[in-house]
Amino acid sequence: MKILFLCGSLEYQKDGVGDYTRKLAGELINQGNECKLVALMDKEILSDTVEFQEIDGVKMEVLRLPYENGFHQNIKSAKPWIDSFNPQWVSLQYVPFSFHHKGMPFGFHHALLPLVCNRNFHIMFHELWVGISIISPFKHKVLGFFQKYIAQKIIAKTKPKSITTTNILYNLVLQKAEINAMVLPLFSNIKKIKPDEIYFNLILTENKITDISSCIFVGVFGTIYPQANIESVLCELHDSKNKIQKIVFLHFGRVGTFGKKELERLEDHFIGMVKFISLGELPSDKISTILQKLDVGISCTPSQHVGKSGVFAAMKLHGINVEMSCGDVLPDYDTALQNQMPEFLNRPSEMWDVKYIAQQFLTTINSSNK
Repeated sequence: MKILFLCGSLEYQKDGVGDYTRKLAGELINQGNECKLVALMDKEILSDTVEFQEIDGVKMEVLRLPYENGFHQNIKSAKPWIDSFNPQWVSLQYVPFSFHHKGMPFGFHHALLPLVCNRNFHIMFHELWVGISIISPFKHKVLGFFQKYIAQKIIAKTKPKSITTTNILYNLVLQKAEINAMVLPLFSNIKKIKPDEIYFNLILTENKITDISSCIFVGVFGTIYPQANIESVLCELHDSKNKIQKIVFLHFGRVGTFGKKELERLEDHFIGMVKFISLGELPSDKISTILQKLDVGISCTPSQHVGKSGVFAAMKLHGINVEMSCGDVLPDYDTALQNQMPEFLNRPSEMWDVKYIAQQFLTTINSSNK
């Protein structure tokens, strides 16, 4: 099957949706499909660029178009390239802010029509619109009104045969807007491989940890956001642990400015109770090793949004017990979320792998084409 992916940017590790799209396309190619990618609004280039990008040893052809030109001109420029490929499916990886700096890509539906006319069209909603709850700030509700209008226009005009989103909350919001979608969560951005015992033992030695049987290894992977309440999770773990056990807290990945200060604060707060180790940014094989050594992972993503977190998926793929550090209060959706989330969170570890999600992607679009 020939599949064309449309997204905002395809600069390596500069755009999460771009990284996701590249990895999904790579796995689909591995499974015998042909895939090409188009970055419709790429901020990292100055002119139209055709290049080959690689992920996990798989090369794919991509067209990158500069943000400054605007999506109307870029889609016109992309059409001949896309027509020459003649895909059976066009998949739009949608984030409002990818296509307009204020998240207001008015006219996007008109611009898209020449690309999707007479082709099967799929939309993946990575983001929806703001102001989704009755308790949302008025400003967000106003902005969200227009963002929702744009999304509905895209659907009404392009008539996609398949619509997916990453999490149960977004699916509930789409249902409320009378948009039928399926949940296709993100996959792990870290492949599970055989752990590097030498590397992990070096960490233990450098931090003077001699008896790992007496330790509970707790970890946070990536950015720590202000809403994350890591302190409460550590307090619960400390209160519940056996007296002879010691908590070792590992942070790895990009921490962010706030996260660096928060780790310093937590280390002072838990002095004598928790051993803190910061490993910084690591290659994926080292991350896989650390994940497999953790007893508990802490998610810094609000619990309702975990389906859109590659970090959460990585922890689940590696078989870790994941504790939630935060969650939003959403009175319009809380009951439905409480009913649906347990099954979603307890999916088997293999269901968080890119191979499984790629197969689900194909199943979803094929079933919608019957």
